[in-house]
Amino acid sequence: VQYITDVTENMKRQQELEALLGGAETQLKAVQVLNGTEDIDVRVQEALRVIGEFFEADRTYIINADAGGATLSNAYEWCSQGVKPMISMLQHVDKHYIDRWMKYFSQRKTVVIPDINMIKEKMPDEYDIMTRQEIHSYIEAPIFLDGEFAGFVGADNPSKEKVRHSGDLFLTFAYSIAATYQRVRAERQTENHARELEDIINNIPVGISMIRMQDGKSAKKIVNPLLCRLYGVPPEQAGEADQLSMNNIPETDRAELLKNMQKLQTPGTSVKQIFRYQYPGESAQRWYEMASQSVQVNAEILLCSCMSDITEEIEAESQVRQNRRMYEAAAELANLSVWVYDIPNHRIILSDS
Repeated sequence: VQYITDVTENMKRQQELEALLGGAETQLKAVQVLNGTEDIDVRVQEALRVIGEFFEADRTYIINADAGGATLSNAYEWCSQGVKPMISMLQHVDKHYIDRWMKYFSQRKTVVIPDINMIKEKMPDEYDIMTRQEIHSYIEAPIFLDGEFAGFVGADNPSKEKVRHSGDLFLTFAYSIAATYQRVRAERQTENHARELEDIINNIPVGISMIRMQDGKSAKKIVNPLLCRLYGVPPEQAGEADQLSMNNIPETDRAELLKNMQKLQTPGTSVKQIFRYQYPGESAQRWYEMASQSVQVNAEILLCSCMSDITEEIEAESQVRQNRRMYEAAAELANLSVWVYDIPNHRIILSDS
């Protein structure tokens, strides 16, 4: 007795499950690549390779909307071995060529054409354009940034077995590309702002120190040239100015300064302190005033400090006090009348005593 069982459907389901599992693993790998630390161009190029090899495609690419949105340009492209690159020929192309796709893109849907012959009669122009490029199947998924159409990611001639379940996977990949674009844009804006801030800090006529703290540790420090001069630290050692200067601050002042700096670990704290400073090898002390504040900026704490040399002010005040004491002492010895300031009663009187 022989039993013959048709397992065709079971095999198809198994193949579909394997394709879905492979697609999920590929998507995870592509996301890991995009979240790497390399340059954005390197990350995107590698992610296109990962996706392209999974789909066994001839080409994978990203088309970006040009400034103004009227034209499109091929920004990134990966080609399998022996496939002719198209990137140079797809620059500043009229956006109207994808009007049909925009109906799907606006609904955050993919365009999946498993066989170009499907559109031969209904979309002859698109059929003609694709066949001239030897494209017989393709997948396109939109990229949106801040709600605005920014381009799309595509694959030409993916394998028939994998294109069937490609829509959701490709749309997810497009979302990952958009997230990477937004993250890079934010990083570049932050870097630009940091450079602008550093330029401003370097030209402010007071000593400035700015420290970015992450998880209780210093992530980056900016010290302007004037602060280095006040501390007597060479510019090439600016990042170590705070540590190098500590030995030149008297112990009592240093203890209070460290205590205040510890308080700044709490965002929103402001401290001000006057302390003495002595250059190595010099006998005279300088007087510095430091005002500091900490603010929360996203996941970081920013510590900002401004330091001024108030030695002349301190010495002038000291001289005024000394002159007054000398005058009062001389007046007392000579039994002269002196002006008495009666502050509670808001008057000035002449006294003989």
